[in-house]
Amino acid sequence: MEWKVAITPVGSVAEQILHELSSRLRAAFLNLFCEVLAPLPLDEFKEAYDPRRGQYNSYDLLRHVYREELVPREYDKALLVTCVDLFTRDRDFVFGEAEFPGRLALLSLKRLDPRFYNEPFDWLLFAQRTYKEGLRLLVHTFGLPHCPRRDCVMSRSLTIADVDSKGDTLCSGCRKELAKRGLRAVY
Repeated sequence: MEWKVAITPVGSVAEQILHELSSRLRAAFLNLFCEVLAPLPLDEFKEAYDPRRGQYNSYDLLRHVYREELVPREYDKALLVTCVDLFTRDRDFVFGEAEFPGRLALLSLKRLDPRFYNEPFDWLLFAQRTYKEGLRLLVHTFGLPHCPRRDCVMSRSLTIADVDSKGDTLCSGCRKELAKRGLRAVY
């Protein structure tokens, strides 16, 4: 089976990073097809915005996409990508959130950008962070939990240091579990 994934921007997201993410995800799996779709307008997600925090509630944003069926059904999975800052009830910020298992995942680029930490922009670092977190969130939709191995991309990402220090591939155990769910990694 080939899995079809919609890479769907929410609001304004640079096409270069969307296509880079799509390309890297396709290269990581034998049976994954990714397509970058047209952006969903950010003003459609007003109910998810908390003006006191200046952030969007990731759960509410995902719930709106699900309820309004904003991703065409022809796609098995959707990775929504946004530049807005996200939070949850339990956390001051998150890099993203995913249905576990499910169809939808949401990735925020806001805190993956080195400029958020007052560092100079580094395209390679930004693309690598985006790929690691996009991959982790997409794999969560297949029902894989966080991995205790720090070299595995499925290890937990609570801080940017966690993102930077973990590997960018699945460990052998996570690859095997993912294959049981129908997605076959290249490496």
